[in-house]
Amino acid sequence: MKILAIVPITTGIYKNESTWLCEGLEKYHNVEIIKVNNINENGKNILYTELKNTNINDIDLIWACYEKDTVIAELLKKKFNVPTIGHFEIIAPWRAEPDHKYTWVNGERDDYNVWEKDYINSIKSFVKLDTKMACDSWTIHNIEMLYGEHIPNILIKKYGIPDEYLKSFSKDTEEKNQIITISRLVSHKKIHHIICVLSQMESPPKYVVIGMGPELNNLKEYAKRLNVDVEFMGMVNDEEKVRAIQESMFAVHPWAWLPTGECAVFKKPSIVYDTPTTRRKLKNMPTYVRNNDLQKLQDTIILFCKDKELRKKKGKRAYDTLMNKETDLLSLKDASKFFFDIFTETLKK
Repeated sequence: MKILAIVPITTGIYKNESTWLCEGLEKYHNVEIIKVNNINENGKNILYTELKNTNINDIDLIWACYEKDTVIAELLKKKFNVPTIGHFEIIAPWRAEPDHKYTWVNGERDDYNVWEKDYINSIKSFVKLDTKMACDSWTIHNIEMLYGEHIPNILIKKYGIPDEYLKSFSKDTEEKNQIITISRLVSHKKIHHIICVLSQMESPPKYVVIGMGPELNNLKEYAKRLNVDVEFMGMVNDEEKVRAIQESMFAVHPWAWLPTGECAVFKKPSIVYDTPTTRRKLKNMPTYVRNNDLQKLQDTIILFCKDKELRKKKGKRAYDTLMNKETDLLSLKDASKFFFDIFTETLKK
């Protein structure tokens, strides 16, 4: 099987999920994958122009890893005349409600009308794919709401966690009095909630944040104003990320899926906000706190800081749910099989 995979451009500092899955498919299923980027570092769309004159032949399948790539997949199908498969990532609740204004500090959500137009263009190409995937039923509902009619046969995507790769960086590391969040620094991830509750604790742990995003300066200023010890590590490589996870007592991810699975690989529990989407994806992997309940978030952080045995118990449960395929996060081997089976079925259409 030979697949042309349209993947997001990355910094190369760490491996993203698309890279993991491509490597897993090559390793476990002997799939040949040609990876191409949709855009270049300057944000210019270059893929279709470059591929029109390439000598790539005998492609069996075109794989659009995310919704922005489905437009290109539609164009490339005309060139290669092969089936297409693509994924539509989450349309989060706060983005699906035009009257809702999500604000924090001095930031505000993107203009809804611009966002809606952009996504409708992607949806028009998405519905033409031979095999369609979305992250969950909420996103399917919102895709159909924006499109204006029912779209049949959308599969729910499983996400891959590169457990073997991450474990290759594991070392005997002493646990520190610190907690961790791995996240894009955007307002809806609610990292400011964690800083807020830490500021109200008598002896808060050190807070380590891995990731970059437009809210970085706001978060730094907020932490400084509240006198909270936060280390913003920025964009780190996978070895540095693993070390930070192992050094932490536990993680707090108000809105995140993949980082919860990454921490579970090392039996580190995660505290997350309880939303229907997250619960459907993660099942019993994390410890849930009522959404936006800062007092409950603080109480749970304090409890986890004090009770080492509880952390161990929750960490083991997180690891077991991952390895036993009880959630929509899978080990890389299992996720690779999930995608290989879908690719195989797509080729039969």
